[in-house]
Amino acid sequence: MPEFTISSGFSDSECAKVAYLYWQAFSAKLGRLLGPDKRALAFFGQIIDPAYALIARDLDQNVIGVAGYKTAKGALTAGGLKDIAQHYG
Repeated sequence: MPEFTISSGFSDSECAKVAYLYWQAFSAKLGRLLGPDKRALAFFGQIIDPAYALIARDLDQNVIGVAGYKTAKGALTAGGLKDIAQHYG
């Protein structure tokens, strides 16, 4: 029996955890532009789109992983300049 499940999308209550996992994966690459952590987590928490996410959950249904993707219709990180200005000035 698998120790985790994979499903598409996530709930509003899981948004902060997904943003955290995304930032954990990409902060080394994006940190100079989108840091500090607190600001980046707020930014990604606002712009991530559950329609473009595959989520791994443990047996207790806790989010333990995220894979995002991009199509012609959208992407996991769907923010624009307006969103950046709101969080970074």
